[in-house]
Amino acid sequence: MARLPEESEIFDLLQRLIAIVDSAKALEFNLLQRYGEIPELILSLEQLDNITQRAADPYRRLTNLLLRIAESQPLPATATLELLQSTMEMRFGLAALERSVEEIRLTWRLDE
Repeated sequence: MARLPEESEIFDLLQRLIAIVDSAKALEFNLLQRYGEIPELILSLEQLDNITQRAADPYRRLTNLLLRIAESQPLPATATLELLQSTMEMRFGLAALERSVEEIRLTWRLDE
């Protein structure tokens, strides 16, 4: 694989993104199990779906970019590295996604 700057940071980001997807989908499942499909739940379910997409899209993008970089020898194209860097910048918004999942969990009292 072509050498990447901050490889561990990339893999840490992938791990956090998949953890967000997992916790959002698990919370969605638990909410539906506990409360059923009630109108009061719709907004929270939509928010969880949005959170899932906001984490899953960059996860897919990063994995595709890593594969592209690995296949491009001896060095990846500059444009690919720039795309990787711009995708990596979304890491600054991860705390907000994680907090949003936690707020929904607390709102519906699933912290017990």
